[in-house]
Amino acid sequence: MKPKRFSIPIFMLASFCLLRGEAFSQLNSSVGRVDVYLKTGLVFLQTSKFEEQDYNNATHDYGTSIPFFGIGIETALWEHLLIGGIFGFSKLHSDVKIPNSSEHLVGDIDAYNLFVTAKYCLPIVYKGFSPYIHADAIGLTAYSERRQVTPKTTSSLDEPTTDITENYGIYAGANYPVSERLGVFGELGYGYTLVNLGLTFQIK
Repeated sequence: MKPKRFSIPIFMLASFCLLRGEAFSQLNSSVGRVDVYLKTGLVFLQTSKFEEQDYNNATHDYGTSIPFFGIGIETALWEHLLIGGIFGFSKLHSDVKIPNSSEHLVGDIDAYNLFVTAKYCLPIVYKGFSPYIHADAIGLTAYSERRQVTPKTTSSLDEPTTDITENYGIYAGANYPVSERLGVFGELGYGYTLVNLGLTFQIK
């Protein structure tokens, strides 16, 4: 008789998780829904956009000083489809080995990212997780860079560079509800970063 005693709470827990997931799925598909979210990115990609073009065959190495951090907003204009935008900041340290020389061109890159985004929420829920496909379309990265030749010589330069370059990305992700309005999510794909983690909050 003990298995029956445990079967009731297990059934109730499974039902709760299923209903919770279905409720969140309905939120994903509700037209007019508005979310704000925070996310951070790991493993920078597309750093070739910052490469110095003055030296042919130069070796470029990049390290993370400040990981990508962004704040975004999106709204469901159609069922399962959300449109929005995100603004983010990141800081990279660059090291360029000048060919046929012992000199390195080192410095820091401050990157400001602005993306128009689109998210398609798949009409399925698995154990509370709501999968989706997220695209960073029409992305622009404005960056400010200051590089200095090392070791220093009489010809060493210390000059800032500013420019704007295009960017893009596409990710597969999943959202999991922590409460009725708050959720956590993770994304994996190709874009400015490889992996994204964040929090989302429904304001409408």
